[in-house]
Amino acid sequence: MSKFDNTFDSAKRYFDAAAAKTGEVIGSSKLKVERSQIRTRINSLYARLGRAYYASRNGNAEEEALIDKILEKLEGAMSDLEDVEVLIASSKSIKCPICGKKNSAGVDFCKECGMSLYDDEEEF
Repeated sequence: MSKFDNTFDSAKRYFDAAAAKTGEVIGSSKLKVERSQIRTRINSLYARLGRAYYASRNGNAEEEALIDKILEKLEGAMSDLEDVEVLIASSKSIKCPICGKKNSAGVDFCKECGMSLYDDEEEF
């Protein structure tokens, strides 16, 4: 029964690792979709801002009042985009320059060989 238990434990570890990796990929994909949606919203706001500006230059006072609202929404969307970009960057793995092993973002040393993942000269 011990051989069966070892095989079962090995299979469980493999599937747990695969599930974790799948979760990472799904999370990364969701962030990229969100980034795309925010960029689309920003482009729409810029287009609307351009139309409002043009109309206000032609004497439409209602459009002039709308410009401030559009700018406020645009600033919020730009902030949202920055937040998503930070999340995407922090979810990327770092490849060790010595052994080539992929490491989670945010770690300083390779989990395989222990070498620094960053060039020490860049920190100064």
